[in-house]
Amino acid sequence: MAAIRLRGSWKGFCGFCVWTSVLLLSALPARLEAASTELMSLRTAIQHSRARWTSGDTPISRLPPEERRKYLGGRVSFMPPPELTPSSIVTTGSLPRYLDWRDHKGANWVTPVKDQGPCGSCWAFSAVGALESVIAIKANNPALALNLSEQFVLSCSAGTCDGWWLTSTADFLRTTGAVDEGCFPYTGGRRDACSNRCGDWSDRVWKIHRWQSVPNDVAAIKTALNQTVLTTAFYVYTDFFYYTGGVYEHVWGDYEGGHAVVLIGYDDIEQAWIAKNSWSTDWGEEGYFKILWGNCGVGRDTLLFEYSNVCDEGDIACEAGLGWATGSPAEARSLQTSSERSRGVSKIGNTALWILLPLISIGIGRYLLWKDRL
Repeated sequence: MAAIRLRGSWKGFCGFCVWTSVLLLSALPARLEAASTELMSLRTAIQHSRARWTSGDTPISRLPPEERRKYLGGRVSFMPPPELTPSSIVTTGSLPRYLDWRDHKGANWVTPVKDQGPCGSCWAFSAVGALESVIAIKANNPALALNLSEQFVLSCSAGTCDGWWLTSTADFLRTTGAVDEGCFPYTGGRRDACSNRCGDWSDRVWKIHRWQSVPNDVAAIKTALNQTVLTTAFYVYTDFFYYTGGVYEHVWGDYEGGHAVVLIGYDDIEQAWIAKNSWSTDWGEEGYFKILWGNCGVGRDTLLFEYSNVCDEGDIACEAGLGWATGSPAEARSLQTSSERSRGVSKIGNTALWILLPLISIGIGRYLLWKDRL
């Protein structure tokens, strides 16, 4: 009798699966048709506006509108950002006409493109992605290849999958920092409790020294980019989901929300910024895109991170590259402590030598004088 009931339940479950599949499949053609209609309208708009970018089917454009918006989350302010003091960023006319940190001085200083999934955690990916490159640039070591944890920033800060401010994220990186990916792996959008981080997380934290808001000015942003990569936010419209290449500018569609990315360069000829997104390498130009200067509010909320390491104090171990080669700040601090002890012993020895030399000289003089009297 129990077996009969089990078979009946199994049949009911299978029936549910069949009907669910039928409903999903029946909705798919309508969704594809809507996406196809959008794409046709978009391509017409691109052609009429003579925009310099291409559109096509992407992993994000295939999603229903409500699912697409889950990939946003950067909160763009509607007020101009605070200006820097004149001495903070000094613009110059000697800037190169092209800059791309993926190929700068013969090296790639940008960490790989990641996938934030259906969670509005772009603010965490933008800030962490910038921090990874900032540390490598500060260390003058493109092979550092840091992989820091966006999940730690998402779970342990006040930010959520509904988004957060870049300035608040920067404050978190300054006061708390970010651990390595192995300490708190990304869960694909599920906001894990902060307590799920590794037990020794405090020894694996990387912090910024301070952050600055870059003025919304092309020359100022270019000057800042020549120092390091930046984090920025902008407004996203429907057409951006369909981007496949070229210099993006908004030509069609409704406002969808704010989004945060990593600025990694610029192109004077195309008058565009070069940016790293967090929608996987299947979107855009293998995860990257170009956007026209000033379009969609890009440049309004742009931040520069400053990283300070124990190596910045001229430590002997760091000068030899040992501090930067370590996988955690704790090890770098350990090296610094050992080196400071060595330098302390050396200082004591030098001090003793300077005290003894005059005494030795006096002793030799008296000996010679005594010998002459004899």
